[in-house]
Amino acid sequence: MAKIPNFNKKDLKGNKNYRNIGLYLLMLIITVSIISSFFEPKSVTQQELTYSEFLEEVEINNVSKVTIVDNSI
Repeated sequence: MAKIPNFNKKDLKGNKNYRNIGLYLLMLIITVSIISSFFEPKSVTQQELTYSEFLEEVEINNVSKVTIVDNSI
């Protein structure tokens, strides 16, 4: 005859605890990834313009910030 495994309540409770720990870890990972996505810096587009194009953009208020490095704007 085949031997039937003997499961008791203590064995089943241990499996349930591991399942709960896994669920809490999964929820923690999801929460951290959602929160971190809000705090990542937004990507800033950079493009090269001629000086006259730059002045046109300034005149129509499309320039919010300018960084001057040596002889470059």
